[in-house]
Amino acid sequence: NARVSHAMVTGGCEVYGNVENSVLFHSVIVEEGANVRYSILMPGTVVKAGAVVEYAIVAENTVIGRNARVGTPP
Repeated sequence: NARVSHAMVTGGCEVYGNVENSVLFHSVIVEEGANVRYSILMPGTVVKAGAVVEYAIVAENTVIGRNARVGTPP
C-alpha cells in the first residue's frame, strides 16, 4: 500500500506509507498510514503509523511517534 512520488529513497529504506517530494536516507522506516511530504529524513529515522511529517529536516535515529505531527508549511 506504499505510495512514493517525486522522492529520492536510498537503499535499505522500508516504506509502507506515503512519501512525496522528499529525500529518505538509508535505514528509514515509514510505517503504513504515515505521510511524509517535502521533508528530509536522515539515516535511521522511523515514522510511526498515522504520523505526518511536512516541511521538516529530521535528525538521525529519530522516532516520530504514532499519530504525531512534525513540521509546518513555510
